[in-house]
Amino acid sequence: MSPSTRRLLKEAAELNTHPSPHFHAAPISDDNLYDWHFTLQGPPAPSPYARGIYHGRIVLPSTYPLRPPSFRFLTPSGRFEVNREICLSISGHHEETWQPAWGIRTALIALRSFMDGDAKGQVGGLDVGEGVRRRYAEESRGWRCELPRLQRQHHPHRLPPQRHAHTPIPKLNPILNPNLSLNHNNHNHNHNPKFSFNNHNSTPNPPPPQQQQQQQSPTTAPGWTEPSSAC
Repeated sequence: MSPSTRRLLKEAAELNTHPSPHFHAAPISDDNLYDWHFTLQGPPAPSPYARGIYHGRIVLPSTYPLRPPSFRFLTPSGRFEVNREICLSISGHHEETWQPAWGIRTALIALRSFMDGDAKGQVGGLDVGEGVRRRYAEESRGWRCELPRLQRQHHPHRLPPQRHAHTPIPKLNPILNPNLSLNHNNHNHNHNPKFSFNNHNSTPNPPPPQQQQQQQSPTTAPGWTEPSSAC
């Protein structure tokens, strides 16, 4: 097992064991750990994205975490173009600012905070009116991620109109094999409870204090700034 694969297995297990209240992320299948999907809740009010629930895709290089992932949104937001790689200091457009100590969790925290910034001519960025962004935020609650289907067609699917109201932030479908081993020396499947994606009714453990601090102030780490000029 490569160091990159081992790292991604560890991150997937950790995201499941200590889920964030603001986003969910998982590989699209246990056969491809380098293609993930995420569902992200918009930044809090008074942000125009406050009521939004946004779905997107993360593609990781084979050398991750030495090189950064790329991100694209699949839900219209008015902040980022749909299905186009976006330029941020945490993305593949700016490898010089990426730090291997960061991971998918920290990148999604930063991505969520960057939504309230201006596009500034960045690749994949949009500058539209606040009213349009608020409308997109309301409409976004009618989209959801269907992971098995998205392995064939990378596009969100509409929910029926009657499910638009009071739609909670959706979890990605539990398709990742819960028996995958995190021990590269053991090729037998072991039943690792930390890697189970099936127990959605249990009460999650709170994240460690260090992760709680990261979530409270994600942009304080060195390099966590949006590029000031076009990519």
